Amino acid sequence: MEKTKRRNLKKEANLIKEKLIIGKNGIDEKVIGAIDELLKKDELVKIKVLNNNLDDRKDLLNEIIESTDSEYVDQIGNKLVIYREKEEE
Repeated sequence: MEKTKRRNLKKEANLIKEKLIIGKNGIDEKVIGAIDELLKKDELVKIKVLNNNLDDRKDLLNEIIESTDSEYVDQIGNKLVIYREKEEE
């Protein structure tokens, strides 16, 4: 992803709320499915990881990106932002 596009997506991400919260149980197929559905609908998704989740944030982010075929936009503390362009219908 080019720098300009990432910068614009970061600005846009500041205006949206978290659409999914990952708790202490981490991620599984249901969570990946929910993230995939959100990406189909909105392209840009902000995810909050609760403090009681002991998984490494970078590992969690990498697993989400690989499983959903999305792109990294930003990570600030416990908030992850990912992007996937909508497929043409």
